[in-house]
Amino acid sequence: MKTVGFFGDSFCAERINGHSLLNGYDSYMIKLERHYNIKTVNTGVGGSGIWDLIINQFNPLFHCKSIPDVCVFFWSRPGRLFHREVRKLSIGHVLQPKWYSYHPFKKPIYDAARGYYLHLQDHEKEQLEYLSAIEYFDRHTLANLNTKIVHMWCMDVGCYRFTSGVEIQPALIDLSLVGCDPSIMDRDSRCNHLEGDLKNQLVFEWIRDAIDINQTGVIKKELKSFG
Repeated sequence: MKTVGFFGDSFCAERINGHSLLNGYDSYMIKLERHYNIKTVNTGVGGSGIWDLIINQFNPLFHCKSIPDVCVFFWSRPGRLFHREVRKLSIGHVLQPKWYSYHPFKKPIYDAARGYYLHLQDHEKEQLEYLSAIEYFDRHTLANLNTKIVHMWCMDVGCYRFTSGVEIQPALIDLSLVGCDPSIMDRDSRCNHLEGDLKNQLVFEWIRDAIDINQTGVIKKELKSFG
């Protein structure tokens, strides 16, 4: 095993950032690198959804046959819009007017996304679309790979059960908010929404255990002992 890849949203977007440097903790990615003496391939983008994970992040590696030895997927919530270039189209990013000041030349795209969220969004349709995409990806792409696969949920534990790889529960948001006001998510500077060594150590151990047991199915972890 030489490489581990991370695919998803802001829960896997950063190997290191200003918050982790200032507060002296290593992300779970760095812990995995050190434990296995491997390189990480990190394609995660904050605010992106599952279509970005599949089309922008995973497929380029798949098509050039450069899939990491271990793939860790961080599955975001349904409803995030997809654009090949403007990749932060979650409802939170789109409905914040200040976002336009950072990317004024992309304003028409944000305006279109805003119109969708305000006038066209249908949660039942989004849920069916979400499950269909994950099932197809799981059964028709991942099932044909010769690599270890780990699945993690970001905001909610999905109702889909994977046939390829190991699924870890609970959702990462449950760990992220331990000891924190939920409003922190609106202004979060923490590396992957996980501050400090304890939370990153726990996620490292979850992923390490999923890699080492080399099986399929669901692993349920407890947060009772964490505080």
